[in-house]
Amino acid sequence: MIFIPAFLFLLILSISPFFAFKFNSVLKLLSYSVFLTIFIKRKDSFLSFKNTAYFVFFAFFIHAIFSLLGHLDSFFLGDFDYTAISEIINNISKGKFFITSHYGKLADSNYLSHHFTPLLCLFIPFSFLSSIHLGYAYGLIFYMMLSILLIYKILSMLEIPENFKIYSLFILACNPFFYRLNFSYHFELFFLTLILLSYYFHIQKKYFWESTILLLSLLLKEDLAIYISIYLLFMFSFEKRKFYIVLVLISIFYYFIVRYKIQPLFGDSAREDWFESWRYLSPNPVQFLFQNPNIIFEKIFSKSEVILSFLLVFLLGFFYSKRVLFFILPILLVHFFSERIWYNSFNNYYCYTILPILSVSFLIGIQRMRKSIFSETILILNLGFVFFLFTLDQSIPNMKLEPKPIRQTKLLQALKLIEEHKSISASYDLGAFLSRENFLYPIKFTNLDKDYILLDLNSLSPFVNLTEILQSMHQKERDLEYMRIYTSESLFLWVKI
Repeated sequence: MIFIPAFLFLLILSISPFFAFKFNSVLKLLSYSVFLTIFIKRKDSFLSFKNTAYFVFFAFFIHAIFSLLGHLDSFFLGDFDYTAISEIINNISKGKFFITSHYGKLADSNYLSHHFTPLLCLFIPFSFLSSIHLGYAYGLIFYMMLSILLIYKILSMLEIPENFKIYSLFILACNPFFYRLNFSYHFELFFLTLILLSYYFHIQKKYFWESTILLLSLLLKEDLAIYISIYLLFMFSFEKRKFYIVLVLISIFYYFIVRYKIQPLFGDSAREDWFESWRYLSPNPVQFLFQNPNIIFEKIFSKSEVILSFLLVFLLGFFYSKRVLFFILPILLVHFFSERIWYNSFNNYYCYTILPILSVSFLIGIQRMRKSIFSETILILNLGFVFFLFTLDQSIPNMKLEPKPIRQTKLLQALKLIEEHKSISASYDLGAFLSRENFLYPIKFTNLDKDYILLDLNSLSPFVNLTEILQSMHQKERDLEYMRIYTSESLFLWVKI
């Protein structure tokens, strides 16, 4: 009887035009959920909560390593943001305080004027684990695994049935939003880790450490002050503790001080006006929306598929802590009204703003849930939705690119000709292969004066025309400024004479 309401609800959704479900996929995922449920509830099953946690932990770790190697071999790892942040971390480890050549107008811009991220320093120890730019990826994997460990530790402390803990572990650690964030190769995944750590201390009633971690989170990125304030108000709605309000005031004060007082101290070479994405509405977007509330409802309806995805993944959290809808509304509106397409749809790592509060709302919801057939039905539905949304997400699993061994072999041959402690201007998707001992610069016309120029015409280059770069280097050869020391089809390496 427990599966009848779950089946009927999925059947209704499968024929609804509101969400493009496929009936055969619904049946398949329902059968997975039923099988898993029966297997979990068997008394002789080895699938205890502890064993399940081991399985999830090691499965994620193995998948993360193979994904990393696959993305490295396919030249996907060295996308612009990964290479740029790795370069910053490497520069910090060498005493070059947040210097970046990828962001900003100058070759020695300061990243803190772009984003105020002092906590990037916590990735420095991992940079020493590799002679090339893989240390940043190792750090990201470590903090992802720490998030899974914290989910396990929090669920272990809750007084709920063991099979409920198993369902919850799969829902929280295996949902598509958790996957997108943790396999995006962006440091923002650390925000989820910190919120889970703060909630871990909250469960233990160690409020000093909870407050410390929340304040520390502010140092990860300046805009997190907004999302931390919303999270704190959400927590205050459950427990009327004064320190939550104090932390909200500190967070708001911190944001304005950092944005308008501290960041200008680092110059404006990498500074951006992040509010530009909302100014298409009006010079004052907030005032405009208050005066035109109908636009808010239109936007929410147009993004109903995104909202429904969150509702389905965190069904139990919404069911037992409905107030979370009120607190996530500002986050949804900030995203929906942005002109940036990926940010607009919470794609890739941009779900970092909302995933922490939804994860905690789920953990609160499962504590408020009573042990009953109805409660277990909701959990089974929730688990089925999570599995189903995985099948809809084309980015999962995040390992669809083919390796390019020939291109990699030629690149490694060229890299052997580069001396250590020299500056290199290189295509950014080559950055992950370069030695940490060299000084890395993105390939563009203003950087064609470095010790080495490494150009691959097969590289993705949305910012500069690589053919024009090649023509410019040919001219420098004729002018005897540079000498070509390696050529292999599309790959060229020049050294400064």
